[in-house]
Amino acid sequence: PSSAGRRLRRLGSPHRRRAPSAPRHEAKPRAARIQPSSTSRRGGGSELTVRSPREGTVIEKSVRPAQQVSAASNLVGLADLSRVWIVADLLETEAVGLIAGGPVQISLPSIPELTIDTEIEQVSSIIDPQRHTLGIRVSVDDAAGRLRPNLFAQLRALIAPLPGTVEI
Repeated sequence: PSSAGRRLRRLGSPHRRRAPSAPRHEAKPRAARIQPSSTSRRGGGSELTVRSPREGTVIEKSVRPAQQVSAASNLVGLADLSRVWIVADLLETEAVGLIAGGPVQISLPSIPELTIDTEIEQVSSIIDPQRHTLGIRVSVDDAAGRLRPNLFAQLRALIAPLPGTVEI
């Protein structure tokens, strides 16, 4: 036994080895192993074609021609854009009565013929102290691929009247 175990026994504690605990599952990003699918020589250099093990849309490219990379380098960012989030920051005075599951209508000035009726997925629990806004999130199916990251959207929420108020 270790010196700590001997001390515990002297103090009257039975020393038993603890079984190793099961590994904790934490949400950590994992890098996918990427295998080169072909190489060729062009103009004295090498060109390497890399195929991603996952499907998605390239939303970020952080590699340039002739750049040296390592196994730890992030070459591109991929995202599944078949379902997108629409995130809005509402002034705290405008957000009174908003609840998750409440109806919302989304319109996009860049796609005027498109109107989306859906529900609020999440309402933030805290107000941004600098801007005095409350964040909300809506998820929208976009199998057609018409919506893009950072596209401007207008959101209209239907809020139930508060108790003791008169609706006009």
